Amino acid sequence: MTKFHLPSTPAVKLSAMSMAFLLISACGGGGGAPNTPDTNTSSWPKSGSYEVVLKPSGFTTASPLQTSLSLVHASTPDTEYQIDTTAAATQLGVSLSQGQWNPTKGQFTDLQNAAYVDHRNGTVRVTSLLANSARPVQSTAPAADLCSTSQLARNFSKPFASQMIVDTAGADGLCNTSDDGQMLVKFSDTGVPSIAAVASQNRYLGYLRSPTTGQPTHWLVTWKAGGQIDLWSIAQPGTTIIEPGFSTSTSQFSSVANLSDLILYTQNGLLKAMRMVNGTPSISNVSALSGTSGWKLAGNDASNAYAYFSSGASSSCTGTWRITSVSRSAASANTLATGTGSLIAATTLNGAVYASVCSGSTGSLIKVDTTTGTQTVLKAPSSTIYMASSFSGELAVTGISSNNGSWSLNFLNQTDSLLYDAGDAMVYGANQAAYDASSNIFMGDSVYVVPRTLGTTGAGGTLQRWDVANNAMHTVGALPSATDLGGTAGNRVFTGPMSPSALIGGTFVARISSDSQIQPSGSRVYTLLPKTDNSLVLTTKQVK
Repeated sequence: MTKFHLPSTPAVKLSAMSMAFLLISACGGGGGAPNTPDTNTSSWPKSGSYEVVLKPSGFTTASPLQTSLSLVHASTPDTEYQIDTTAAATQLGVSLSQGQWNPTKGQFTDLQNAAYVDHRNGTVRVTSLLANSARPVQSTAPAADLCSTSQLARNFSKPFASQMIVDTAGADGLCNTSDDGQMLVKFSDTGVPSIAAVASQNRYLGYLRSPTTGQPTHWLVTWKAGGQIDLWSIAQPGTTIIEPGFSTSTSQFSSVANLSDLILYTQNGLLKAMRMVNGTPSISNVSALSGTSGWKLAGNDASNAYAYFSSGASSSCTGTWRITSVSRSAASANTLATGTGSLIAATTLNGAVYASVCSGSTGSLIKVDTTTGTQTVLKAPSSTIYMASSFSGELAVTGISSNNGSWSLNFLNQTDSLLYDAGDAMVYGANQAAYDASSNIFMGDSVYVVPRTLGTTGAGGTLQRWDVANNAMHTVGALPSATDLGGTAGNRVFTGPMSPSALIGGTFVARISSDSQIQPSGSRVYTLLPKTDNSLVLTTKQVK
């Protein structure tokens, strides 16, 4: 799945931006009857795989949200399979998948969900997503409070051979601070999780994949006490020292990017690169620059990774910025472009880095040629902040006006020409058609779009699907309004973002009360069939 991020910026000043893919205000349409419970175990599907639907409740400002787990299945699109009857807080939630390796494309295709891993009430829980005529099997293991998944080494041939690194709060009791710890999560052949705390002298920075099989092979791990950086084998015990004597035990490390053969990380804020070339690992320095916002990935191509940096906070719109190209095959890196202000986001596509620039009170979108470094202004400086997302050879450019809060969404082709103007709308997710092992990302050929109705009331909304292959917009269906859900026209509506599998997708819709709480009463679960027009279906049956 392509990841779409819309970071908040002072030029835009929209408090709702962090909820950009979660809140739809009073969308119109819908209808239908509430779910009818069915506790008959024979009602569970016999084969195939489930898709996950998370059902939040409680305050929208809670971090994390309280959620409960339900499933949907392609054979019964009108049915919700309820796993949890109550909601609980969790910051961990990932699906493990299995797929077929295509060595020519370097991708895993024919993906099928195998299991869902989350953390609830002090336990890591694994829920099988493979249907077998019975309620899905669950396995658990005790674990302290967790923050979020920082690394997930997915194994698509044997999903339970996957390994996860999860961050934990340090002595300050807070997540996302410099003293965060780590936990390593592994699974038995049957999916039973095991959790081990990572020693404070170690830190996992990323992992490598085999160019032959596409599967994870090694973790990159620091050992502060010994002052060295190692490769730890995933399949069997074994350590390879790459860099001895790097510094003292006070060094601070942070992950930046994880490709199949290249890991970018910072040591005390300075960017470094670990490469695996023809089976030989090496580490090199990339840049001596460090700053408040740190280094971030701008994307990659077959030859290089691209990282960007702002001297101040990315939201400051002041200082200077830089984009650096880092070779995947040699110990070399070059400054590709520089400028004033700060970079909010960047992505790489078709021989160019598309970067969102914030300078003073204006925003612009520039295109930087990855070979020459030539900068071209695609969107001139204005009161609108522009952000680009890439998928399957095309570009989605979202603009957010700081004057009236309106949005714009344009789909562009490989020459930056307009393919479709979606108007005041936003990207709301994409399907997961394949997994690219070289870049460690899901690939999608359908993108889901909804009207931008944040901050408004009583507005209607239709879920649409942008077909990348045929450059066409299709109607999926109408989402319900707040009054359909038992609220008032002044209520907002919560809609879960969409990332369908090849066979089915699902979303949860509920009204948000005036005190900003997601209300389970009157809420609904919908399913949709990827690549099928008008396929949005309200589930009217519920199996427990």
